[in-house]
Amino acid sequence: ENTNFYSSVEPPFSWHGCYQYGVDGQLAHRIPPAIVEGISDPITWLNKTHSGVRVTFSTDSPFVSFSVEASGYGRTVDDAFSGSTGIFVTASEEGKAQRYINRISPNINELYDEMSGKGAKFSGTVKLGDKKMRQVIVWLPILTDYKNLYIGIEKGAALGEFAGYRYKTPVVFYGSSITMGCGASAPCNTYSALVSRTLDTDFINLGFSGNAKGEPEIAEYIASLNMSAFVYDYDHNAPTLEHLAATHEKFFKIIREKQPDLPIIMMSRPNIQGALDTDKRYDIIFNTFINAKEAGDDKV
Repeated sequence: ENTNFYSSVEPPFSWHGCYQYGVDGQLAHRIPPAIVEGISDPITWLNKTHSGVRVTFSTDSPFVSFSVEASGYGRTVDDAFSGSTGIFVTASEEGKAQRYINRISPNINELYDEMSGKGAKFSGTVKLGDKKMRQVIVWLPILTDYKNLYIGIEKGAALGEFAGYRYKTPVVFYGSSITMGCGASAPCNTYSALVSRTLDTDFINLGFSGNAKGEPEIAEYIASLNMSAFVYDYDHNAPTLEHLAATHEKFFKIIREKQPDLPIIMMSRPNIQGALDTDKRYDIIFNTFINAKEAGDDKV
């Protein structure tokens, strides 16, 4: 009775980490749907999941409530249920860093049956503390796609825009389930999120579990983005050494051609040495780097 609810896709809420939001009955897409639909069915669905997607605002409400309608819950044996399906909240007061507050998630005993097609709803409240202005970041789940999200604050409380990140031009990450955050305990604890929280920078997570294979269509899209740096590490999803060799340098060159001054970080997968062709894969990635350096590229 003491709460006003608002649609998260309307001002003053701002969205980060996605291409579009609140379109065609889907809360968010990380890449334009037309691009991924031509690649594979799994990446079409993964594009609807919300890793790295955040909703931000400011308020002096002592609590924030959420009402969620999900299309379906995604989870693997490696994932914490709350992190793959729920909402996590961080907040900061003036002059202070963002800190973790709390989270809400659906009841594990009332899991959505994807075969029923009925959707699923859940709600909850996160207490922020005393009534004072805060910058709030709402982290959407790693492996679940939402249809609707409503955000509630105390009646009469102030509601305004997020003050913004210190570095507003995002870092873009592309890669496998590791990049996506599968296995992370929370969406604010993926490695890209930890980089963002440490540096106070915006970011875009384009990790696609099992389905980041260095496709040129994805490279062309990434090359079109306004970004402060690019990190790519899709080694784990390249099915063979030959595939990695055929795509890795090509992927780099597509982006470099469009953005000659962009810092680009190349990463190999974190396996123990000697396992699963790790050393040979590392050599392929390192070769892309050496070729770029020998060509005079000082931004790799």
